[in-house]
Amino acid sequence: MGCFLSTATIPAYARTSLGSTSVLQKSGDTQPVAGSWARYRPYGSYRTTPTQTLTDRDFTGQRKNRELGLLYYNARFYHPGIGRFISADTIIPDPTNPQTLNRYTYTINNPLKYIDPNGHCFLLAGIDLAVCIGAAAVLSVVAVDLATPNSDIIGDVAQALTDTSYAIQDRIVYASNEAADDAQKALSAFRELLGGSVSGSPGDFDPNNDKTSWKVGERIDKSSSSGQYPDWDTVRERYWKNRAASAQEGEFSSQNLANMRNGNAPKARVSVQLPDGSTETRLVSKELHHINGRAISNPHQISNLQELWPWEHAQIDPSRYPGYKFLEFLR
Repeated sequence: MGCFLSTATIPAYARTSLGSTSVLQKSGDTQPVAGSWARYRPYGSYRTTPTQTLTDRDFTGQRKNRELGLLYYNARFYHPGIGRFISADTIIPDPTNPQTLNRYTYTINNPLKYIDPNGHCFLLAGIDLAVCIGAAAVLSVVAVDLATPNSDIIGDVAQALTDTSYAIQDRIVYASNEAADDAQKALSAFRELLGGSVSGSPGDFDPNNDKTSWKVGERIDKSSSSGQYPDWDTVRERYWKNRAASAQEGEFSSQNLANMRNGNAPKARVSVQLPDGSTETRLVSKELHHINGRAISNPHQISNLQELWPWEHAQIDPSRYPGYKFLEFLR
């Protein structure tokens, strides 16, 4: 004879918007299980400590070692009491974001908005883990190539990143404008570190003969011969190539013009006040802002793009450079 358990006795945990377990309740009951309430402070320490727990899942759904008081984020342990990982990140998830240069910080010091699914990335809560696949693919290829004599590590990494980036873009581009932009920035940074190539060997990209037969002066949102809409990296490269071709005399330095002809944004030196109050000089790139967002038809059309320096972009979207203050444009 089989043994059956009434569904009314099966407990289940409710979760917060960040995925944290918050309260235990039995199906059909109107009141939560006594002592099961868990309320969290921004970085994950308890505001209300539960006295009854039936799971090791805790803040943002990560496993908690209750003896050590640490959360396991798959790649490393995190201490919610101090809001820091206890070991350094093995990668820099977004080299264009100064907040990621501190390899111990959690979600670029913005835990109310972002989660870290694997100890390496920061994502908007609820966005698919596909954003982290690119970094994982690169690390896997590097590990294999380092163990293989005479391997083409740069070429293999470039190809792996290219292959995974298209899959990532398909999953997130219309899920959230900001998440898509963050992911594209990270992917672009990886590509730039590999020599700026889109596929194949680094550095062999012909600015006047890409795979869509696009030429300088044509529409930056021109589709491929198969009708595929161009990805953000391609559009951005085209934008700056066209911009270099139409630049007024003296508008950009010769070095910036050379970079723009290769599809890279112009750069400038600025004086920046850091979150700790100290000041330093940094080299920053001009950015492109989607005026009406990305969730519109043909989001990469030229009329929907606006050139902005980071301090201008920060006024529109303060979350881009939290804690940073741009003081002086040094050019």
